[in-house]
Amino acid sequence: MKNYARKKVTPLKVKIGNKIYDSNDEPIMIILDKQDMEYISDMPKHYTKYCSYPETGYTKDEIREFMKQKEGE
Repeated sequence: MKNYARKKVTPLKVKIGNKIYDSNDEPIMIILDKQDMEYISDMPKHYTKYCSYPETGYTKDEIREFMKQKEGE
């Protein structure tokens, strides 16, 4: 497994549940498997969000809404 770390001028933000974490406030590490890396590398450049969610329990509409919401909504 290869690791890559760098200081970012622009913060990395991660939303988990209804909480958004910001790399300006604390270190954030995203652990990607090969499939995640493939999906992200295939994303159009103008896409700015990638969401991973359980196979059951959520509809695509619920996930789209989750991705639109800001922290605490």
